[in-house]
Amino acid sequence: MKRNYISLAASLWLTASAFAAGPVTTAVNAPASTLNNLTARGVQLNATGDAATIAIPSYVTAYQVTAFKITNCSGTPVLATVGLFTAASAGGTTMVTAATITGATSAAVVLSQTIASSARVTAGTLFINIGVANTASVTCDMKVDIEDLS
Repeated sequence: MKRNYISLAASLWLTASAFAAGPVTTAVNAPASTLNNLTARGVQLNATGDAATIAIPSYVTAYQVTAFKITNCSGTPVLATVGLFTAASAGGTTMVTAATITGATSAAVVLSQTIASSARVTAGTLFINIGVANTASVTCDMKVDIEDLS
């Protein structure tokens, strides 16, 4: 009888030990985290150069840019071109090729720009660059969505 209790206790201990270790890998189908609150507000369009930066959260070590949107413009941009890059002065990888902002006729309009690169990016900052200045003072909000690949 005593031997049966010892055998049962040993069996329970081995079973509990196996469960205590837990899984050693992440589920294969776990979705990547998407960050869609990276916004530069009130970006001025009437001067060339780097108009704003988007700081990538420090816990994101690799990502892909999935969207770049322009909205809430204070007026209608006429000549302004906007691009998104991984380095200052339109350097590094071109995420969004500089293109003229067309169709931003009111603050309610949301323009989705074409993503130029599907690269895995590790830059900690993205740079919004104005290639051609607008004829008048106009500001717009610019929003970047990324998919965390860390």
